[in-house]
Amino acid sequence: MTTAALTPERELIFGPSPVEPEEIVRLLREKVTEDTVRQYLKSLDPSYNGDPSEKDKGWKEVIFRTLEEGLVVKYGGQEVYTRPERKEKEFLLDFVWLNQDETNAYRSAFLGVEVEWWKGRKELLRNFRKLLFFKAPQKLLVYSCLDGCSEEDRAAEREELRNCLEKFERHVEDECYLLVEFVKKDDESMKRKIWKQEARIWRAKRGGPEEEVKLGSVEMPANAHDQTTSQCS
Repeated sequence: MTTAALTPERELIFGPSPVEPEEIVRLLREKVTEDTVRQYLKSLDPSYNGDPSEKDKGWKEVIFRTLEEGLVVKYGGQEVYTRPERKEKEFLLDFVWLNQDETNAYRSAFLGVEVEWWKGRKELLRNFRKLLFFKAPQKLLVYSCLDGCSEEDRAAEREELRNCLEKFERHVEDECYLLVEFVKKDDESMKRKIWKQEARIWRAKRGGPEEEVKLGSVEMPANAHDQTTSQCS
């Protein structure tokens, strides 16, 4: 699919992005929930009556479909991720969004995505480092600490991710890293714990190494249709 003409706010050395990170955060929060994962699993097996929060089954598929339908279909380009029913396999990362010209030649990548679900910190860091070497204006990590992971463990995990960014020496000015963590928290209205999302963001201030990396927060307004704001340093 040919990508439509874009007038982005930011243009990087390896090309612009048609979306801001806040739109990606809003999309994931609206479309990737226990209910949507349950619906997806029931579409595969009408007899399914399980709890999608117990295993990672279904979550990755819903995330990939959400990115495809909410970004690629809307703005153009080509998505690549593993789809056994089509005999398609991932390319470099779990999910990539590629920019194509009128001849269907790949010109660049808009977005690179890694999704790591409950596999432990070592595997999380190994896959996050893939994003460091991938050339795209935006890189997205969607992950979850093991169910029952303490706040201290979550903070330690974020610190290791931050440290990976700080130690890397080949950043491109203004490239953006978006970290979306799924965490189980109490929900008073539902009287139980449900999966919620917390998003953090970092933009490279210059090319090359960064002296200090601070992860900013991406705040969602009470009204999902209001403007999402980000704080990044």
